[in-house]
Amino acid sequence: IAHSTHLEDMNISWLREDVAIVLEACLSNGLALQYASHHLRGNYAVVLAAVEQNGFAIRYAHKSLLGTLHLVCAAVTQNYKVLSQLRHLAGAEEATNDATVALAAVKSNGFALQLVSPTLRGSEEHVLAAVEQNGFALKF
Repeated sequence: IAHSTHLEDMNISWLREDVAIVLEACLSNGLALQYASHHLRGNYAVVLAAVEQNGFAIRYAHKSLLGTLHLVCAAVTQNYKVLSQLRHLAGAEEATNDATVALAAVKSNGFALQLVSPTLRGSEEHVLAAVEQNGFALKF
């Protein structure tokens, strides 16, 4: 009897359902969320851990969580360039125009000012936060 040692030959799909394993994977690399079960992609704690580690992990979150302001703010705080991706995620489009999301982004990186809506780009609060973080943000 031959014994396989290749992972692809083993049935390990249950690992994608184990919250402790998936959470640990997401803490190590947020993009591991893409391998989580559909159910765990809708788990707030798992998704939060993932986006805090890598903001781009938000693209793998369940649609029902994409309107959650705290998750979106955590994602754009981790990487402001996530703002450009939000327009293309069903359920998260409105977040690109949200003042709280924009403020979180510009506070973490002043260059985020270039990606917020034109209305918010003209907001004194957002511009001030951006230039406090990075004076070169004034160019936007």
